[in-house]
Amino acid sequence: MREHMKLIMKTIIYRFYSVVIAFFVFYALTGKLKLASEFTVTVELIKIVQYYVFELFWKKRKIVKSIGVKSNQSQAITNHNLST
Repeated sequence: MREHMKLIMKTIIYRFYSVVIAFFVFYALTGKLKLASEFTVTVELIKIVQYYVFELFWKKRKIVKSIGVKSNQSQAITNHNLST
């Protein structure tokens, strides 16, 4: 549980500075404060969730590689290549 909390905090901190950048880009494109704010918040919330899911996937992938287990798809490709 503690590791997941660290990951969540890392994700939030990582995304924080991008909010400012995104806001200024959206404001420069639209010239509208409210629209730029709404779009920035929406996009950044999506990115927080996306980053967290990506970190979980990456961690799982590293664990699988470290113990030498291949996924079913890569095992099937390997088997196919050996048979041809």
